Amino acid sequence: DFRKGLGCAWRTINDTVMGGSSSSSFGHSESGRHAVFAGELSTAGGGGFASVRSVVQEFPKCSGYRGLEVFCEGDSRQYKLVLITNSSYDGVSYQQEFTPPPVPGTGNGGRMNSCKLPFENFMPTWRGRLVANTSPLDPDSIRQVGLMASKFGGGPNTGTMVPDFRPGPFELRVQGIETY
Repeated sequence: DFRKGLGCAWRTINDTVMGGSSSSSFGHSESGRHAVFAGELSTAGGGGFASVRSVVQEFPKCSGYRGLEVFCEGDSRQYKLVLITNSSYDGVSYQQEFTPPPVPGTGNGGRMNSCKLPFENFMPTWRGRLVANTSPLDPDSIRQVGLMASKFGGGPNTGTMVPDFRPGPFELRVQGIETY
């Protein structure tokens, strides 16, 4: 629940790790009501992604739930929720794309609108490509959570270009990520 702060340390991982020039940041909003993942996407140098992820930690077991619900609002860009089940910096991650509602939620007890992401739709990926012969996501083994803006899709569209991708500034406001 980002209405109470960021909850843990987060780090950015952008396409600069491979020669790109995208940038991003993640912090608590000035209003204190949500977190903000923002930056600039660029395809220069072969890049096209910006991301942030939590430090490695023990998350609650989630197998009794259907998926994760992201309470958010955005800029009509497609984003990805990234789940990592190991302590590795560069290993398999499970990704699912979502497009946040562009307008604030109303009549929802002060909550932003949400995107529901079923666990079964998270696809195993490595560096933007599907990984064959990998076990499906184990919701009880989540060790890191991340957000990504990318020129490549996630979930069933992993590895394909986002049809309406555009370089430039982005901003995703996230109030919380919860099980449902």
